[in-house]
Amino acid sequence: MSTRWKSLRLKWKLILPIVLLGVSLALGLYDWNREVAYRNVEETAIARSRAVIGQIREVRGYYTKNVVQKALAHGLKVDTAHDKDPDTIPLPATMVHDLNRTFSANSDYEVKLYSAFPFPSRSDGGLSDPFSRSAWKALNEDAKTDFHRVEDLEGRTTLRYAVADVMVSEVCTECHNTLTTSPKKDWKVGDVRGVLEVDFPLDEQRAKFARTAQETSLVIVLGIGLLVAVVSWLVVSLVDRPMRQLIEVGRGVAEGDLRQEWNGVGGRDEVGALGD
Repeated sequence: MSTRWKSLRLKWKLILPIVLLGVSLALGLYDWNREVAYRNVEETAIARSRAVIGQIREVRGYYTKNVVQKALAHGLKVDTAHDKDPDTIPLPATMVHDLNRTFSANSDYEVKLYSAFPFPSRSDGGLSDPFSRSAWKALNEDAKTDFHRVEDLEGRTTLRYAVADVMVSEVCTECHNTLTTSPKKDWKVGDVRGVLEVDFPLDEQRAKFARTAQETSLVIVLGIGLLVAVVSWLVVSLVDRPMRQLIEVGRGVAEGDLRQEWNGVGGRDEVGALGD
């Protein structure tokens, strides 16, 4: 035991551990609050991603049923290069690509659609990074699940949330299998055609929740500080003050004055026993 610790008065030896415990609890509480806040931000982003994907699927399903099928029945064509032929309308996936550019430009998220079998005209439709390759592999193994990670994307902490884009009907497979520009012509219903991904930046929301966690922790820290002050005062009152009185009695006796009085006579704790 160090000399400095030995030289401390008894009350500080009792108070310091309480203070250190309070500080440790406060720091631990802040870290816990921040982690809970970050999890809440991530879960909120996942919920929003699911909602966005649900809306995209609804729009595409409506487009396939009420536009594509009628267009084909009336002799129109469906292809990726719809802007070059007045008798051609966009594929459902091409429609999603076109809408995604509008969605992403006017929102705080970005939508992507890509595949291991992109159309030749789609320069940005392939598996371009480790996340897209991992998502493609995972969703081909289980198309009913989702795949997501939080990672740094272009300098921002981002939730990347991906689901399988599945061939849901014979209309889809027939269209893709008969297109001259199709990169694969043996699609079947249930095959994973691509990956639909939504990217939500988290930095702003994390900072907001971190501030809230910091403010909450500060209030609790002040409460803990008040508790420590009260406990310290009780320690001084119940232990340190009687011990100092006992020391004064002992000094008086040592100086030959046997008329010293100890007002803690009969006390049942250790200090009382020592005084007796």
